[in-house]
Amino acid sequence: MNEDFLQFVWLYQYFTHFDLKTITGQSIFIEKNGFLNTDAGPDFQEAIVTIDKVKWAGNIEIHVRSSDWLKHKHQHDKAYENVILHVVWEHDKEIGLNAPTLVLKEYVSPSLLDKYLFLKQNLELVPCKSQIHKVHSLVKTNMLEKALIQRLERKSQEVISLYQTNTDWLETAYQLLLKYMGFKVNNDAFLTLAKAIPLKVLQKHRDQLLQLEALLFGQSGLLNETDVYSNQLKKEYTFLAAKYRLPQPMDVSRWKFLRLRPPNFPTIRIAQIAALIHKEDSFFSLFLDIKNGEMLHKKGKVKVSDYWCKHYHFGKIKAIESSGNLGASSIDGIAINVVTPLKFAYAIHQANENLKESTIDFLASLKQESNNKVKKMVEIGFDVKSASASQAAIELLDNYCSKKQCLKCSIGVSLLNSKA
Repeated sequence: MNEDFLQFVWLYQYFTHFDLKTITGQSIFIEKNGFLNTDAGPDFQEAIVTIDKVKWAGNIEIHVRSSDWLKHKHQHDKAYENVILHVVWEHDKEIGLNAPTLVLKEYVSPSLLDKYLFLKQNLELVPCKSQIHKVHSLVKTNMLEKALIQRLERKSQEVISLYQTNTDWLETAYQLLLKYMGFKVNNDAFLTLAKAIPLKVLQKHRDQLLQLEALLFGQSGLLNETDVYSNQLKKEYTFLAAKYRLPQPMDVSRWKFLRLRPPNFPTIRIAQIAALIHKEDSFFSLFLDIKNGEMLHKKGKVKVSDYWCKHYHFGKIKAIESSGNLGASSIDGIAINVVTPLKFAYAIHQANENLKESTIDFLASLKQESNNKVKKMVEIGFDVKSASASQAAIELLDNYCSKKQCLKCSIGVSLLNSKA
C-alpha cells in the first residue's frame, strides 16, 4: 500500500460514502474533496466536509498509517495547521491530532484494491498488457495525446535551457543538431564540440568546406593522422584557431567508436555537419520553415567532401566507396528529435499557439519510428501510424508503464474503474 493509491481513491472518491465515520464515531459528509496539491503541504486543499453536522473548510492530509503524521514531522509544520481531516489506510497510533481521522480501508471495495495490486505487482513492462483490450479506444487515444504533449513540453524545456545559456536561437539550433548527431553514444561529446566552436565562427567560412572541416575536426581532437588530407586540415586549423583564439581541442578519448556501425562514426557525422553548414546559412530558419518531412529530406541531401566518400576515419580507406551522406532514417530522426522540439520550444518562448499546433501537425506528417519500444506498444494494441503516435507511445512506455504510474494514466484509471 502507498499514498499514491490513497490519493487516487480520495481524488476520484472511489469508496462507499454510506455511514462514513471517524475513528471516534463522528459522522462524515464530504461536500468537496478538494484539489490535489502537487507541491509541498497537505495533499488536498480547499476541501469542505461536515463532521457531526458542523461544516469545516480546509485541507485534507492522507497517509498510509496515522503514525506517518509524526514520521513526516507535520506536527512542527505550520502548513498543516489547517488540516480538517486526516485520511489513513489504517489507524496504528494515537498522535494527539486535533483533526478527526477517517480510516479509508473500511470503505474501499476489495475488488478495487485487487485491481490496483495486480497492476502494481505485475512484472510485465506494461502492467496492463493482459487487460488493455478492455479499454475503449477513445481512452487510449486521449492518453496518447496527453503523453505526446507532455513529451513535447519536456523536450522543449531542454531546448529552452540550451537557449538560456547563449540567448541565440541560431546557436541553439546548431547545438541541438550537433547533440543529436551523437546518436546517444556521443551526444555529450558533440554538444561539447558545438560549444567549443560557435556557429558564428563557422558561418564566416561556410563557402569553404575544407575550412569548415578544419575547424570542426581540429576542435574535436580527432585530427591526429598524417595523410595528405589531414595535413591540409591541420594547416588550416592552426591558422584559424589562432585567428579566433579557440580553446584547446577536445580530448580525443571523449569520442566513442566501439560497437558503432562505421556510418555512425563521429568522423562521418562531423563531415556531414560540415557539409550541412556549407549548404545552409541558418539551421534555425531552415528548421522553423520546414513544413513536412519531404522538405527536410530534400534539404538534408548534402555532399560530403570526396575524402569522406572513401574513408570512415583519417588514414583508413573504406572497403567499398559510398556517398557518406545522411541516410533517410537519420533525416527522419532529425525531424523528430531536433526540428520538432526546436519549433515547439520557440512556440512556447514566443507564446505562439498557432506554431504549437503546426508543430504537432508537422510531427503527425512524419513516418512512425520503428524501434523496440514502439514495436512493444503496437504488439499490445496501440495504433501507431505516425511519428506523433510513436513519440506518444514511447513517452507512455517510459514515464508511465515502466514506472508503474498506472494511477496517473487514464488507461489504468479506466481499468480500475471497470466493473469487470
